[in-house]
Amino acid sequence: MKLLIDLTSLYDHISGIERYAMEITLGMIETHPEIDYILVFKNEIYSPFIKRLEVLGIDYHEAGNIKVDVLKDKYRNRFIFSQLLLPSYLYKTKADAYLFMAFPEPLLFINKSMITTVHDMSPWDCAETMKTLSKWYFRISWRHSFLFCKRVLTVSRFSASRIFKLTGLRKNKLWLIRDGVSGRRATNADIEYARVKYELPERYIMTLSTIEPRKNMSLLVRAYRELLLEGYSLPELVLIGRQGWKNDDLFEECSDEVMSHIHLPGYIDNEELTGVYGGAELFVFPSIYEGFGMPPLEAMKAGTVIVSSDAASMPEVMGDCAIYFKNNDLEDLKTKIKKALELDSLTRNEMLIRGFEKADEYKWTTEADKLAKRLLNLFC
Repeated sequence: MKLLIDLTSLYDHISGIERYAMEITLGMIETHPEIDYILVFKNEIYSPFIKRLEVLGIDYHEAGNIKVDVLKDKYRNRFIFSQLLLPSYLYKTKADAYLFMAFPEPLLFINKSMITTVHDMSPWDCAETMKTLSKWYFRISWRHSFLFCKRVLTVSRFSASRIFKLTGLRKNKLWLIRDGVSGRRATNADIEYARVKYELPERYIMTLSTIEPRKNMSLLVRAYRELLLEGYSLPELVLIGRQGWKNDDLFEECSDEVMSHIHLPGYIDNEELTGVYGGAELFVFPSIYEGFGMPPLEAMKAGTVIVSSDAASMPEVMGDCAIYFKNNDLEDLKTKIKKALELDSLTRNEMLIRGFEKADEYKWTTEADKLAKRLLNLFC
């Protein structure tokens, strides 16, 4: 089978959906060398991808089953690239199947062998947190996917249930291929390295996400501010992630005194997150909507207690290994932060053990192997 995989989104930035595309691709290459892969990148081959292949002992120049194509974004416009240049390339490149795991297939590309991924139904379920143009782009694109794609992938039972309810898609057309969890248990050396490199405080609460409305970082900032003003003794607050949109007022109500306790390291490469997670006393995930939600599981695996909203897929993904607060409920979040910080050592250690075991259930190679076998059954 000749499988074309769109990895062009890796050029722009790496968030959960791009990592999904990269990790599932690497997992398939590792577990199914009998497949012929055409890997399509934008502007340049993503260097961490090549490094990961090298770790697997694979030189893509020498591997007879891997072909790499690089498309140049000569107009420097993401829309023109994805909706004109990419489909032009796809029509010229013959494959048995065309796989899109980050963003939907181009609207101008129609082929009976397309497989696309819908991570969640946020353009319908929480449209108010999206830009109007983005909302309608994804609504149109995913309707295109549901109509024309041979199969659709999604990442959780929650997302599957929303797809079925909102679209009426046939159940045999949807495949559940979950995210995996990278990382490992943090060592003291990992923690100390991260603390020095990123100038982290000795004690801290952290979160990690793109700073945008759907991730609800403002709720955590408000909760932290109010707990400080109420006289509760707290570790420092560390907010990690790229700037998104609609976040200019994130710290509007925070005095200079409150801001002196808040740290903004910015984006941190995934390879260095283990020590950052492991050094935190608490990881808080206030997101109001997630198709899967990788960061809290990664924090669990590193050895951190989790406080998460009970929104969407979060209880499904983490089970009884997190402390949940009511979605978007400020007072409940404050209560659960205090509860987590006041855990006795025995209860805390039990939570850490359960969390590590839960995170270890999610393996990229397992999901990649599952997808590859289904593709081979479908197309061979």
